[in-house]
Parts: sequence; C-alpha cells; structure tokens
Amino acid sequence: MKPGPRPRATILRLIQGSAHTERLKADRPKIAGPPEVPPGSDLSPAESDIWNWLIRTVYVPGCHGASDGAAFLRVARLLARANEVDAKIRAQGLVMKSPRTGKPEVQPFARLSRDIWAQLNSALDAIGMTPGARVRLSGPYTKNPVDSGSWDDID
Repeated sequence: MKPGPRPRATILRLIQGSAHTERLKADRPKIAGPPEVPPGSDLSPAESDIWNWLIRTVYVPGCHGASDGAAFLRVARLLARANEVDAKIRAQGLVMKSPRTGKPEVQPFARLSRDIWAQLNSALDAIGMTPGARVRLSGPYTKNPVDSGSWDDID
C-alpha cells in the first residue's frame, strides 16, 4: 500500500474547493458528440430501434463521446438478441421434451437467455446504464467558465 492520503474523486475536490486545480482530471471524451456506429457495422431494424433509444435516453453529453459507439453497439446487439430469445421462450415455453430420453428438460433458449442477460449486465455497466455505474460516471470538467455544463460552477 502506498503511503499518503487516499485519492479523492474530482467532484469531491471541486466541492471542497481544492487549491490545486492543475491536479484535476480533464476527463471529457476526446471527441464530442453522441456515440457513432463503428465503421463496417450494420444494424438490423431491431438493433437500430434500440440504438436510437440508447442515444435518446442514455447518452450524456460531456460524459459519452463519439468513440463510445462500440460500447453502445454491444448493448444494442445484446439487447436485441435477448428480446429475440425471450420471444422464443414465450412462444415455446421454458420446458421441452428431451429428444433422446423423452423426459422434460429446460429449453436451450432459457440457458441462452441467461447467458445473454449476464453479458448484457456488464455491457450496461460499461455505458453507465445501471445505478452503480451512474455513480461512477464522470461529469464534465473544463477550464472554460463560460461552459454551463461544467463542474467549475460548483461552489
């Protein structure tokens, strides 16, 4: 363990009035603007609807940037797949007759749904779409006092 005080979050330093503004992280996205679909990625109609919903409801200016498109694409694809698999489960049920033994067994779609939702949990966490992830999202920080979305305005 390193000696010295524990590091503090930028927002706490700003709230407490840190005298060392040069030590604050400028953790804005490098490319401003909403996330963009990565080149060569084609979205299905279901994925496109989810992508538009993500941009409309999850995208936070100053937190997400154009380079976050791959993370948003991962969420859109996983969520579309989860919806498709869950629709199959609704149509066919959770239990099926085993082709080998004739005994009831869990539908393969149930396992697939479980695995997709587990992957989706980490993908949602990566873009700040879970309550715990929203706490870790970094807010905007600029040295430009004119920017109204800046943490500089905090007294």
